[in-house]
Amino acid sequence: MDKSIVLVCGSGELGSRYLQGIKHHELPLRIFVYDPSKNSLDLSKTRWDEVKCNENLHSISFHKSLEGIKGIINLCIVSTTANVRLKVVNDVSKLLKVENWILEKVLAQRVDDLDSILVSIGANSKAWVNTSRRIMPWHQAIKDELDHKSNFHFSVSGSHWGLACNAIHFLDLFCWWSKQSLENIDTGDLSNNWIESKRKNFWEIEGTLKAKFSGNATASLTATKNDMPVRIKIVNKKEWEINESDGLAMRSDGLTIRGAIDYQSTLTPLLIKSILTNGCCNLPSLEESVSMHKVLIKNLHAHWNEYGNANIAYLPIT
Repeated sequence: MDKSIVLVCGSGELGSRYLQGIKHHELPLRIFVYDPSKNSLDLSKTRWDEVKCNENLHSISFHKSLEGIKGIINLCIVSTTANVRLKVVNDVSKLLKVENWILEKVLAQRVDDLDSILVSIGANSKAWVNTSRRIMPWHQAIKDELDHKSNFHFSVSGSHWGLACNAIHFLDLFCWWSKQSLENIDTGDLSNNWIESKRKNFWEIEGTLKAKFSGNATASLTATKNDMPVRIKIVNKKEWEINESDGLAMRSDGLTIRGAIDYQSTLTPLLIKSILTNGCCNLPSLEESVSMHKVLIKNLHAHWNEYGNANIAYLPIT
């Protein structure tokens, strides 16, 4: 049996977790791992070896350059930081034929780069963005209980959850739950002080983002300094409170749905299988996610240029 070829670009914290999930894939794969950083490649090697299954099923090699990678890539996973994602997509597209892509968020730091990613991947490939709550059974079960004939208001609030870099996860979740598209974001209630994140050269923000959607749904996303757990609330025909840390979703009439936020290493095997076997998955398409990203990046960038550390042509989040 010919092995499907998977290329993972970016083998740091997230890329190495993808690899752990890929190792659980039940059919043989030829896996290439690309990262110019030796430290990142070493991390991915260590985490690959930590998974004690399918030891002789897959073949894997690690590369600091794309030049040694050959063949038609059945799936390319781009798990780099946002500041280099477009360059990596361009480099891969120029050297290799890729059938399917999974891209990590945040897709890019400039609105123009979002369009460039679309052009680089082109119409002959399928591409999705890993805002992964859509493929988690718990969130699918909650969606099935929502009343789509009624109005929606969503909120997420808590401390230390990374509003700038993680807002896209919740905006995508709310679009999917409500079956609506994101139309506008208001940054007027954000803090005027951007904060250096733990990752060098990337920044974060506190305060509240307000969002409007195509069918009149609304949302507020709040990050605070106080030590508060992250909670999601839904006001629909009934009200919901969702505690992702405890795996508990409670509706005002007493309905309780228990679940969990699945790790990337757990999600990856089924995701890979769906794409390689059926040519599809339940993640948002690249085009759908780009539409959301444009609204978010445009408005956050305007806020950054007014209050951030320097007036620059990109938004320094990842």
